[in-house]
Amino acid sequence: MNKLKIRFAFSHVLAMSSRGQSGGLALLWNNDTELFIKSFSDHFIDAEVGSIGVAGRWRLTGFYGFPATADRDKSWVLLSQLGLHNHLPWLCVGDFTELLFAHEKEGGLPRSDRQMEGFCEVVDLCAFQDLGFSGYKFTWKRNYAGEVIRERLDRALAISLFRMFCILTLVRQIICPSSWLSSLSRCVVVRPESGFVLRRCG
Repeated sequence: MNKLKIRFAFSHVLAMSSRGQSGGLALLWNNDTELFIKSFSDHFIDAEVGSIGVAGRWRLTGFYGFPATADRDKSWVLLSQLGLHNHLPWLCVGDFTELLFAHEKEGGLPRSDRQMEGFCEVVDLCAFQDLGFSGYKFTWKRNYAGEVIRERLDRALAISLFRMFCILTLVRQIICPSSWLSSLSRCVVVRPESGFVLRRCG
């Protein structure tokens, strides 16, 4: 992560280590952004964000869901707990390790509605809206039994208050040069009006 910090001239970085090929979260920001880390774990980084000279604050959560299908419910419990008593414009971005819609997968067996149900329910519970994206459609790829499987597991979700607060927020999914970081091949860039968040995918 220090490579990215230097390349993009960030002042600060908080990184949670990956476990082999799974996991890993990082938050990078500059001195002109007032950012306070509220809490963090292997699965999330939760912060309040503001800009010097700009009124108002918003909430940023970087999220990494439990990768094992059997543990997926733990992701939705954690996300719902993070949403309790929230009073700020809220942006949540990360690898949720699940699809919202069947068309977000290409190749392999179709994803069942039942498997996606928990994610859909917590998105509704937190009153999230998908901010959409531009760029490459998928954020995860795997070769299995000679077939290429692609999925959109990473996304940016926000409540309506955030969309009104940060009108110019842009989400772009890109393929990154391997020189940026040896294990980074795809990433999601979220650009609110103050700074931007770069999140590793896959």
